[in-house]
Amino acid sequence: MERPNHIDDLLRRRIRQMEVPPPDFVWTNVERTLRRRKRRFIVWLFAAGIAGAGIWSVWARPGISGQAENGRTPPAQQAPATAPRPAPSAGQTPPAIAVPSPTTRQDIQHPAPAPIGRKSTGEPVAVEYPGPYPNKLAAGEQGANPLVAQLVAAPGQVDYPADLLPGRLEELGLSSRLPALSPVALASGKKKNQKKCYDFHSNRQAWLFDVYAGPSAMHKRLDAPNPEFKDYAQERLNTEKRAGAFHTGIRVSYLFAENFILRTGLHYDRFVEQFEFIDPNYIKYTVIITQKLINGQWISVPDTVDIQYGSNYVKTYNRLALLDIPLQAALELRSGPTGVSLNLGGSVNVLFQKSGSLLALNGEPVTFTPGAQQQYDVFRPRVGLSLLGSIQWFYHISPRIRVFAEPYYRHILEPVTQPAYPLRQTHGIGGIRFGVTRIFD
Repeated sequence: MERPNHIDDLLRRRIRQMEVPPPDFVWTNVERTLRRRKRRFIVWLFAAGIAGAGIWSVWARPGISGQAENGRTPPAQQAPATAPRPAPSAGQTPPAIAVPSPTTRQDIQHPAPAPIGRKSTGEPVAVEYPGPYPNKLAAGEQGANPLVAQLVAAPGQVDYPADLLPGRLEELGLSSRLPALSPVALASGKKKNQKKCYDFHSNRQAWLFDVYAGPSAMHKRLDAPNPEFKDYAQERLNTEKRAGAFHTGIRVSYLFAENFILRTGLHYDRFVEQFEFIDPNYIKYTVIITQKLINGQWISVPDTVDIQYGSNYVKTYNRLALLDIPLQAALELRSGPTGVSLNLGGSVNVLFQKSGSLLALNGEPVTFTPGAQQQYDVFRPRVGLSLLGSIQWFYHISPRIRVFAEPYYRHILEPVTQPAYPLRQTHGIGGIRFGVTRIFD
């Protein structure tokens, strides 16, 4: 039997024989792209979590209930049974109040008190007022208080004024007859709401002390003014990768005019980069130089004693640290225990630490750590001025203590490299501060 040869099988075998493995830099670029996408996903997930927490905290704020603590409707919300009598003017004798005699005081009929959550049925019940106070009203004496008469005539149906304090009730003899009323219920008629936020309206000037820390991200850019060094700039970017960053600091703020703030303090940023260099065509020569006397003169004669072939692999971690003094002006907007603060200003660098390695102009790895042997002097001693902006969201956990989350970004105005270096290296730094604020008068 003849075995048929399918054209697709023949084509597939020919194509497999023509496969060429991709160069190493292709896989490096693919890996860098995948890592960048993962980092972007983590950053967006983190930002979404912060936004969700902020929305939840604002939505979950406890509202002020219209009910009293014992579940009853406060007296201030109930309609009075009778219209309150107007207070007598100065020099005018108040009219006498017609009240029953003492002998019939125990027969006064009042609407039956309604159970909690139900309206009054209006059925009369007998109420007894022991003690001497009914006798004072029974005499019908001049100058009797209209509010007292109204309380006796229709208890539970009176719109108590806000300034009726327990001392006034004791003076009128009603403290023992209104056991369900508290000073808070008489003043507001609403459920007691514990105060969390600081009273900035009364104290228009205050000091705020912040302590914070959080993650950071550094954006580095290498520009080559001379087009001849563009390839060198790309080689440096290929050998240097971000490995992590964080920040911390303390801050003192002065609040004035209730909503305006001046801030200063100390801010510390630290960044780590991974430098990785691979030279697959590395050749190492071992040369010995000897002095020989030839024709009466000493001459240096080099002599190669060893040659090594292989690859050169260097991996180090570059560390950059910045200590700055920020100065910002802020506008703070508050709503209950929460609020936002808009901050804008700058910072002055006082310390710039650096250590690690980078690629030199000849394509070899060199160290730029200050004080090291064969130091490659690339970076400036200080980075100078930076622009700084941030937005703070805060929440009071007590009147004088609040927590906050503050995304910020700073841009270093001048390049961090020396003017003689052929590349201009600039930095932008961003992050989120998480901290605690203590308020002082």
